[in-house]
Amino acid sequence: MMIYRWFHYILIVLLPWYASSLTQQAPLPSHQHRRRPSKSRRIPIQPKDLILGQFIGNGTFGEVRRGTLCLDYDSDGQIITIPIVTKSIKLGVVENNNNDNNNDNDRIRAQYYLDTEEYINRRLCLESNDQCKYIAPYVGDCFIVDENHSYSSSNDNKNDADDENNETPPSRRHLVWEEAGDLTLEEFRTDDDGNDDSLQSLAKALDYPNTARTTTHTLARVILRQILSALAFSHSKGIVHRDIKPSNILVDGNNMANCLRIIDFGSACDMSNWITRKGYKGKEKGVRTILYCPPEEFIEVDHPYAFDVYSAAITWLRIVIPGFRQSEDALFNFRIQVKDEKHDLEAWQESIADNKLPEGWEEFFECDDGRMAWSLLCKMLKYDPSQRPTAADLLLGNYLNPTCQEEAQPEPPPIPWSLTSHLESISMMQHRPVEECLLPDSFYEENTE
Repeated sequence: MMIYRWFHYILIVLLPWYASSLTQQAPLPSHQHRRRPSKSRRIPIQPKDLILGQFIGNGTFGEVRRGTLCLDYDSDGQIITIPIVTKSIKLGVVENNNNDNNNDNDRIRAQYYLDTEEYINRRLCLESNDQCKYIAPYVGDCFIVDENHSYSSSNDNKNDADDENNETPPSRRHLVWEEAGDLTLEEFRTDDDGNDDSLQSLAKALDYPNTARTTTHTLARVILRQILSALAFSHSKGIVHRDIKPSNILVDGNNMANCLRIIDFGSACDMSNWITRKGYKGKEKGVRTILYCPPEEFIEVDHPYAFDVYSAAITWLRIVIPGFRQSEDALFNFRIQVKDEKHDLEAWQESIADNKLPEGWEEFFECDDGRMAWSLLCKMLKYDPSQRPTAADLLLGNYLNPTCQEEAQPEPPPIPWSLTSHLESISMMQHRPVEECLLPDSFYEENTE
């Protein structure tokens, strides 16, 4: 009887929170976020319809391949196909022939990141009536048998496994996207000789030819506006990317798209769920790139979306400032110097002699457009996450919305209280200094000189 009463009291306390989270309504998306679903989104992916092609690259745990997805037949009986890109766990991580514990741990981590990426992409691209063109178009997933390119579904594998006389080869889960660009923003940064010809190619791919100095900010606006539009959409769904950087942004100059596409949500987390927050673990930093990581290192539970805003600012500087575009060391030194000035950009600029500023800095920020860009940058790089504007707010600012004609983007939803996340955050903060985080990196260590 006592157990029943306690259970009753718990329901009374928790159900209102749950009901409120279900009834929260986000603002209607703007025209930039309305995108008619392609035909592939309406057809479940069958393994027999997926043809894997060449390898594009490998990561720590995963591999990426091109391929073709067969959709349907036209009136003449010809197969309708689309080019696709797939991601799966590397075969060496999946297999563990030596019973290696480290390999087991790698396989668990790899599966976790792949599951997270599938969940986040499904939420952003398949479970909503509105899609964002600045996020790579996710199609779905399927299981494919690796041996001899013989395709069968996971259910087929299970049925075959019931037959003790037949051994089925392992199948791997493949996440599938429509192909949306061959190169990333990182690859458009400079050409092999360190020149800026590739930046001209980037402007052309985005359908904004950059042929004169007066158009420098035109291209800069396009780049930042599209990155922030993708983030505003993701944040409106409660999703934090956590690894925004040039190599995670595709440049899609094909199919009349002419836009950037955010990819790689394996490090992302969903902060909108009050029971479990997929991808979020307070004590774990997760996969992130130090050069683009904000000072807080960990996601601040009360201001999680500010994490991406800071990374977007550093990514933008990497592309639009010639000195940073040509040298990663220059960007690295900039971050150290800004840290030494307590993350105050104004103080940093005053402390640097004119001839020591990054190449192209003055030319970019000292014109009328540049002064508006400087004001925006200072807000995005605030040390305190609570002081950074949201991506939606930034899109309405003077620099990105000079004609005041842009529609308001959806704001992030309120962060629902979560007992699990609350306990993890308390444990995390007990091991974290007040002024600086624990990254073993010179961006964040106190200056001992």
